[in-house]
Amino acid sequence: MSLTLTGVGGKLSKAAGGGGPVAFVSSVVGTINFTPALTVTSVAPSGSDRLLLVGIHWSDATATVGTVVFNTSESLTRLGGGIQGILHSDIWYLIAPSVTTASLVITMAGATSMGSLMAGANWLTGTHQTTPLTDFQSFGTVVNPGAQPTLTISSTTNDLVFDALMVESAPTIGAGQTLRYTTAGNSLESRGSTEPGAASVTMSWSAISNFSAYIHTACNIESS
Repeated sequence: MSLTLTGVGGKLSKAAGGGGPVAFVSSVVGTINFTPALTVTSVAPSGSDRLLLVGIHWSDATATVGTVVFNTSESLTRLGGGIQGILHSDIWYLIAPSVTTASLVITMAGATSMGSLMAGANWLTGTHQTTPLTDFQSFGTVVNPGAQPTLTISSTTNDLVFDALMVESAPTIGAGQTLRYTTAGNSLESRGSTEPGAASVTMSWSAISNFSAYIHTACNIESS
């Protein structure tokens, strides 16, 4: 099973960013339910020290992301992911992707009863070109009172913190965060957001209904 988007241009140690601030440029989303292909058209932006950062979300008991490829031959790397029941959320990235209009193809492996497959692909500039992502974290549970999604990420000035969420009910974004993508399908919701770097940055969501499951992932994007 594959999801195609066209035109999408453990814990690690944190080193202080030495260049200018990381800049969010643009994003594109795709969602597919029970169907093997989806195409979303956009124009990939240019810029220096580029990074393609993709939040991938899906519902299936056994499926994993097999490969993620941009522009036919540029393979993305998996940073990490989390699981809550049949809900999954991964973060994948590509350093210095080509400046071109091309396809980002997400191919699933081992799917048995695929529900929804969602992705938010994000273009950034000003990122570190050797170790662009640090302090990956994930957490998932079923919401009871007080169990809303919250992850605290180590960061610094000029960096940017990114999070990706898959949930069974519509969430409200936390203070200080900027919504970067939103998509929904098959009674599931996915969101991605960013917040400017500081010594410690909390990425949170609220207003999720009781007894709804979620999986929340986040990382720091290091400046060049």
